[in-house]
Amino acid sequence: MELAGFGGLVEKIPVSLRVLHIIPSVSPARGGPSHAIIAMVAALNSIDVRAEIATTNDDGESELDVDFAELIDFNGAPSRFFKRYSSTLRPLREFQYAPGFNRWLKAHIDSYDLIHVHAIFSACSTYAMWLARKRGIPYIVRPIGQLENWALRQGAYKKRLYLRLIEKSNLQAASAIQFTSDSEAQQALSLVPEINSHVIPLG
Repeated sequence: MELAGFGGLVEKIPVSLRVLHIIPSVSPARGGPSHAIIAMVAALNSIDVRAEIATTNDDGESELDVDFAELIDFNGAPSRFFKRYSSTLRPLREFQYAPGFNRWLKAHIDSYDLIHVHAIFSACSTYAMWLARKRGIPYIVRPIGQLENWALRQGAYKKRLYLRLIEKSNLQAASAIQFTSDSEAQQALSLVPEINSHVIPLG
């Protein structure tokens, strides 16, 4: 079975391939990326890729009512939730730090053949990329538009500082960066040119 679009990163998908998708939130309140990952993981499992989601219980201003750390069916996608640190300070809450996620991933990341990180500038995503680098596990990143000029203007100083000090190294070490449009890729490459970029629209 061919995996098109990643320039030979994975030429064939073995039936036993285990892929862990990491995203800070799958809440409908977060819009398109949350919807897309559910459909993506469900579709992968339909072609015998063993795909799962690891995320937080974020639900915007509130929290999802879910079991923690157990693999459950969430709208048709195998998903594992971890409790978000719900600070009264919005910036800390939006960072979506989940201590249980870090502990679980450190103990289980070696069980997966590939890590697919969705979103950047978030505690879960940053830690997952860093840990995959440290353990030598290939990972793909889908920035979900967060490297576009408009997104970077929202909280510009802290995002650009975070990018320069932390996230740039994670992006450069990724096996591939998935953009969903040429425009998104071009804007990202102007900031981080040393990345393996691929434009693959959502199905």
